[in-house]
Amino acid sequence: HLRDHLHSLVLSDARLHAEPAQVLRDAILRAEADFLARAKVEMLEDGSTLAVVLLVGNVLHSANVGDSETVICRAGQPLVVSEIHNMAKNDEEQRRVQGAGGVVYRKRVGHPRFNPQVLSIAVTRSVGDMAFKDEAMTEGKPSGLVADPFIKSTTLTTEDEFVVIGCDGLWDVMGYEEVVAFASQMLVDRSTPPQKVSEELVAEAMKRGTRDNVTVVVFTLF
Repeated sequence: HLRDHLHSLVLSDARLHAEPAQVLRDAILRAEADFLARAKVEMLEDGSTLAVVLLVGNVLHSANVGDSETVICRAGQPLVVSEIHNMAKNDEEQRRVQGAGGVVYRKRVGHPRFNPQVLSIAVTRSVGDMAFKDEAMTEGKPSGLVADPFIKSTTLTTEDEFVVIGCDGLWDVMGYEEVVAFASQMLVDRSTPPQKVSEELVAEAMKRGTRDNVTVVVFTLF
C-alpha cells in the first residue's frame, strides 16, 4: 500500500513546494487511514515501518515511522535525520506509550486486550497493524501504537555526500559510522553506482547475521 500510494499522495498535494514537511506528515497519516479502512474490510493484519525523504531545493525533508532510519554522510561522518521508534532504544517512546495508556511488556507494546505474552509488537509506531488500533479489536482501549511520523528538515551543504535509508535489519548489525564508512569507501572515486552500494550493504548485513529483513536505499548528493 505504501509503495503504491504514498508517493502519489505527496506529489498530488498543491502545498508540496510551500509546505513540504507538512505534506509529508499529512500524506503518511492519510496512507495510514486509507490502509486501516481497507484492512478492516479485508481483515488484513499487516503493518509496516517507513523512512522516506523529499528533496525540495537544497533542503532534505526526512520522515520515518518505526525503526527504519535515514542517515546523511556529512564530511565523512553520519548525520542521523530520523528517530527510532522502539522502546529498547528510545526511552521517550516508552514514556509516550505509557502516557497514552498503553501496555509495556519487555520493552514492547503489549496488546491492550490480550495477554502481551501472546501478542506484542517491537515498534512503537507503524502504519497498519490493525489489531492494535481498531476499537473492535482493542475494546476501545489505547495501545499507544501510532503512525505519527518524525519529520526533520535539513539544509544540505557542500559537505553532504550521500544518503542511506535502511530498515532495522541493517541498523541492528551495523552502526551509523560503519554504514557511512562502508558506503564512503565504495563511492570514493564516484564511479560505483549507488544501487551497487545498496546491494553490498544488504549483503554485509546478511553476512553479519542479521535476523530481520533488510532493505537499503543509497543515493548520492554530488
